Amino acid sequence: MLFPHSQLGPADLTWQLIRGQNAFIVQNKKVANGACFSKEAGNLMGKHAYKWSGIANKRTVDVAQSKGDRAGVVLTMKVKGAGKKPKTATRSVTLARGARKAIKAVTGQTAGQFYRADLTKAAVSRATHLLEAQKPRKQKVRKIKGRKSRA
Repeated sequence: MLFPHSQLGPADLTWQLIRGQNAFIVQNKKVANGACFSKEAGNLMGKHAYKWSGIANKRTVDVAQSKGDRAGVVLTMKVKGAGKKPKTATRSVTLARGARKAIKAVTGQTAGQFYRADLTKAAVSRATHLLEAQKPRKQKVRKIKGRKSRA
């Protein structure tokens, strides 16, 4: 069970406690240096580091694909003062009005409101990639060139 941030104490202490082992760590044992990744909610890059941690930081930003048939992305951020209420600890906004408006909204919610300006570039990049992946792709028809096409 994840405890709300206010019950865990300062963010630095929280990170010192969870950085060695927690349920969200994914280690790649095939790589020589043992790259360490994380699957926790609120971790934009998936890297196991204090900057990206969704557990240790008071303020987190997460961009995910919207569920269902609706195209768009969901921007999720932690709400201040909801430490003992996990259900209301996050605020989610669905951005489904196009790529430009989604990028403007992500930038406005992070850097524009002085929330986590250091995560703006990563959040915009993730939103852009998710929206690009949702576009329908046309299948290219290969044309046969040469003598075989005449027959």
